[in-house]
Amino acid sequence: MRIKSQIILSMVAAAALIGLVGGVAIFTQIAATKSLGLTEATNVARELADTIVFKSSDGTPSLLERPEALKQLMEHQHRRLHRDFLVLDNNKTILAHAADEEHQVGDKFGHDPGNEIGQTLADGIPRRFVDPEEVNAILAVPIENPEDTIIGAVLLEYDPVLQAAEQSTNSLLWLVGLSATAAVLVAVGFAWLLLRRFSSGLGDMMRGMEALAKGNAMTRISHARNDEFGQLADGFNTMADQLASARAHVEDIVETAAEGIAVLNGDGRVASANPAAATMIGRRADKIVGQQWDSVLTVRDPRGGAFAAGASPIEMALATGRQHQGEVRLTRSDGSHLPVIASCSPLSRSEGGLVLTLNDISELRRAEGVVNERADQLALLNRELHDKSETTTRLVKLGELLQACVTFPEAFSVVGTAMAEFLGGLSGTVHLTSASRNLVEEMAHWGDVRSSATQFAPEDCWALRRGQEHVAGPGMLTPRCAHITENGKKGYVCMPLAAQGETLGILHLCEPNAAEKPQWLTERQQILRGVVDTLALALANLRLRETLRQQSIRDPNTSLFNRRYLEETSSRELRRGWSARASRW
Repeated sequence: MRIKSQIILSMVAAAALIGLVGGVAIFTQIAATKSLGLTEATNVARELADTIVFKSSDGTPSLLERPEALKQLMEHQHRRLHRDFLVLDNNKTILAHAADEEHQVGDKFGHDPGNEIGQTLADGIPRRFVDPEEVNAILAVPIENPEDTIIGAVLLEYDPVLQAAEQSTNSLLWLVGLSATAAVLVAVGFAWLLLRRFSSGLGDMMRGMEALAKGNAMTRISHARNDEFGQLADGFNTMADQLASARAHVEDIVETAAEGIAVLNGDGRVASANPAAATMIGRRADKIVGQQWDSVLTVRDPRGGAFAAGASPIEMALATGRQHQGEVRLTRSDGSHLPVIASCSPLSRSEGGLVLTLNDISELRRAEGVVNERADQLALLNRELHDKSETTTRLVKLGELLQACVTFPEAFSVVGTAMAEFLGGLSGTVHLTSASRNLVEEMAHWGDVRSSATQFAPEDCWALRRGQEHVAGPGMLTPRCAHITENGKKGYVCMPLAAQGETLGILHLCEPNAAEKPQWLTERQQILRGVVDTLALALANLRLRETLRQQSIRDPNTSLFNRRYLEETSSRELRRGWSARASRW
């Protein structure tokens, strides 16, 4: 049975008891009904105001921030209570209404002749007034959010009959004294019963809302009522079910997220951790929850060094209550390191705390390492290409210089200078085979070490015997050539100078520190090939040119100088004589 019906029944019972003064008792009961109705309306309006600004712990915006949801609530209240409702902001602008055709959302409400709504918005005291246009009694109750801060008002229309009852009661006040005692006793009895029932329902609602506000999503209100409180309890339970469902959905998302998510309390203890966070840390979740964060999380800077006191993102977020993010190196329980991005977002609840998100970036760092390695390889190839280009340019220059030489002494002078540049750090010599093929003579030398005899027989050199380069040194099984003057720890190589099908001599190189530089020859192998080929070709051309010159100035049968030599020599001697005579003058 509805509370309103119980109030009417109480009025009828009081009228029957009073008897002759039933009329007076009726009007008196109407007055009491008005008081109770006004109290009920005020409480309902306050509960509606609290519901409008209520924000759940999961961050769902209030109904005041969701116009469509607010409109649905107004319509629901209208259908349930059969009353008109309006919601105004602190400028008296209509935000939502139910079953009120005279007003539209966005209009400014100006039907309070004494500015009762403005006074309620100023001091927070509920006031009632009569709309002069619709002749309806209206109650204005403030909307507070946060507490003691008024942001609007709820207008509740209550039965105009109450106003008429109040006027009639005032005309019969003189009869109240005769029946005051009996009426008061009856009214107090029924009022006590009604208030007890009212307080019981209101207490259940308040306890449920307090438990829900503390985060107990399993709170439900048990009731066996068919009145308004039963309907409110049903609505509360439905809302709690929806909140529990939303919370379970959020928990499922957190549990299945690839990022590690941990919640820290205001004192730095781990309140919860999802499986991804437990995997990154290397501990079971039940071994993490309840522990101080720094006892289960060891974080270092991106280079692996320790953070200064209070300088890690977690410590700064706990200390300042602000969001901090940065790259850290997470030391796992097995001693391995994992690069992660740590994002610390403080919670808005009063006791503080934060949400720590760990994003694994090890794959990104590995990819960066591969890119850097490829870049280093490319740089090395570029350097090698540059070195080869320079070597080729120098070989071309050496070939041009040797081609410009007209005698062997000029060529060997160029060789002695160029080899020190080409083969820095190595000493060496160039030996040519004599025309009789029985002697090999030194023609050029460079460097500080002389490791070969100046003259030796062709069979004393393994390179001339085999027709290919011969390398010997510490740790090598190859025999040393007989023309080598010492058998120490020096390494050497002899390379045949062959061109146009003829072996002209050898290029001999010596490395004094071969034991410490086992790769001394490999590093220079390519440039040595180019130098040997260029030098051999130049020497072959010089020898061919000398042979042709000798054939042009000597008789092939007697080997005596011919007329061409006489012409060449006489011209040179005449120029020399004229030069000497001119110098004496």
